[in-house]
Amino acid sequence: SITFKNEEGAFLSGYLAAKSTKTNVLGYIGAYENKNQDYEYGFMSGAKAANANVKVEKAFTNSYIDAQAGSKIAEELVSKKADVFFTVCGAGAIGVDNVIREKGLKVIDSDLYNKSDNEIKLGEIYKNYKNAAMSICDSVIFESFNKNVNNLGVGDSVVNLKLNPNFYKEGDSVTLELEECKKDIATGALKVPKDNKSFETFKYKTK
Repeated sequence: SITFKNEEGAFLSGYLAAKSTKTNVLGYIGAYENKNQDYEYGFMSGAKAANANVKVEKAFTNSYIDAQAGSKIAEELVSKKADVFFTVCGAGAIGVDNVIREKGLKVIDSDLYNKSDNEIKLGEIYKNYKNAAMSICDSVIFESFNKNVNNLGVGDSVVNLKLNPNFYKEGDSVTLELEECKKDIATGALKVPKDNKSFETFKYKTK
């Protein structure tokens, strides 16, 4: 009954990455090209919204279980000056983390792998499965259940970006900007792209 608006969590991740980079180069490491595009274009859109000068270097491990491939690709992207990474490659993130730790760089985890050390992790996409399940229960109780798939996101308090308190505190400028993004997503003022077509025409700036 439920799917998730992965692009919304990825957008927040891209925004955070673009606000945190020192080189203006971000690394997106996915598992397969043309898969998980909601994460890919959501992340790129967030980065674009935060800083138009940021470049996203993309690469793919062609596996969800190959940690070594993650290491190799991370090294390649480091050579292109990427200093903040977003991983959507399953266990490949283990290899990515090894390189990031060695180089003193940073990572943002997708929910496909969120076990990076707090010393290198800026944040992670968080899905509140309890809230998702309760929304279905409530709709049944109040006779508003949608027999179609319920696509839930930030506005449903289901998808979020959990920041690492080691790096960000409540009231920080980037934290406040992310809250503005969340409000606009929740109200529909910001519709996050999840494919190349919508990304190409995407425009958004925080207040």
